[in-house]
Formats: sequence, structure tokens, C-alpha cells
Amino acid sequence: MKDHISCIILAKDETESLKRCLDSVAQLGEAIIVDDFSSDRIDRLISRTREKLVHRKFDNLTDQRMFGAGQATKKWILFLDADECLTKSSLNEIERTVKQNMRNYYAIPRENIVLGKILKHGNWYPDYQLRLMKRDQVNFHPQSEEVGRLEIPLKHYSHRDIGEWGKKYWRATDILAKTRTKVDLSPLLKSLNDVKYRLVKGKGYKDGFIGVITILYLPVFELTIFLKLMAKKLWTV
Repeated sequence: MKDHISCIILAKDETESLKRCLDSVAQLGEAIIVDDFSSDRIDRLISRTREKLVHRKFDNLTDQRMFGAGQATKKWILFLDADECLTKSSLNEIERTVKQNMRNYYAIPRENIVLGKILKHGNWYPDYQLRLMKRDQVNFHPQSEEVGRLEIPLKHYSHRDIGEWGKKYWRATDILAKTRTKVDLSPLLKSLNDVKYRLVKGKGYKDGFIGVITILYLPVFELTIFLKLMAKKLWTV
């Protein structure tokens, strides 16, 4: 049944991570890498006949994944990012799930790993992500009762080091500052409430220094987007 699954992988200048991701899904029917015009020669990683590289400028997550889905040829689609990968156990669970064919959509738990540390608190786990669905039913907002849940997590190597963290942070805030249409403080205020929830109720402090920093990063991220939006508005006046 693994042959009936297309894996769509979004990538941008992540050669090392992408190699790990591709190796983890090598048994699937096909792997389609949707690359945002990387500068690190991703094409050198394409070594299997079932791997295909396509290019599209990233504007938003949904459209990027929909573009990838349009390239797929198998009955089922699994969506991953280049910094994610499957384990042998999660791959086997996915195979069993598509064989049973009971639902059109499945959410997969995600294990977030930051600077080498697995985050187990602060509401970072199980961090369910809607990633597995039938190709003829692609929809990123199905009714909750339509979505099944798997048990074995995929791995998300969010930031390997500070340099990679900073690079991803600047790129992500640039993209969101371009796609948001108005200057709005509500995302920043929501992130401040999120800090309280994750640290106190979610006991994020139990993940130590890295866990706390990861949570405090959330309002910094939103503040950066807000400031970039303000700068864009001022420059266009």
C-alpha cells in the first residue's frame, strides 16, 4: 500500500534536512519536492526514480501544498516539510491506515525538536497536523469529525542551531508581513496570551531553558511581523 502514497515535500535551502526527509519516505510511491528556488543545489539530492523536483515561488502554505498536490499521481497524499521526517514505525502506521481506508483525512502527531531537544511540554506535543488525505479529497479545512488521528508521531527538527533559527525567523516574518493585508495588533496580543498558557498551564518550563526560550520567541516573532508591516505602510505613504 506504500506505493499508493505520494509525498509532497516543501523545501527552501534545506539540503541536509531534505536528505533525511527523502530517506525516510523512500518506500512511498513517489516524492515530489516543491522547491522555493533554493540556492543550495537541491537537484543534486534527486537520486531515485520516484523523486521529482518542481519549483514554485512561495507565497503561502496552502497554495504551495495545493501546487504540489496537483503534481501527485497516487491515491493518497502525505504532506511534509523538508525539516520533518517519518520513522519506520510511523511509516508502517500510515501504511496500515491507508489500507483500512476508513476516512479521507488523517492528522499526525508531531514531535518538535529544537536545538536537539525534544519538547514534551508547553502544548508542543502532540501538536497534531493534518497531513494525510486522499488525492481527490484535498482540503486543509475539513470538518473535525471527518479527520482521523494517528498515534505515532513524525519528527520535526525545527531548528538545528541558532544560525538556522535566525534564518528561518527572518524569512517567515518577511513572508507573513507581505501576505497580511492590514496592521493588526491582535496576533501579537494572542501570542502574549499563548506564552502564559504554554508556560503555566502547559508547564513549558519543564522543558528547561530551550523550552522557555522557544515559548518567549512567539511574541518576538509576531512583533517583528508587526514592525515590518508598519514599515511597509510608511514606505507606501
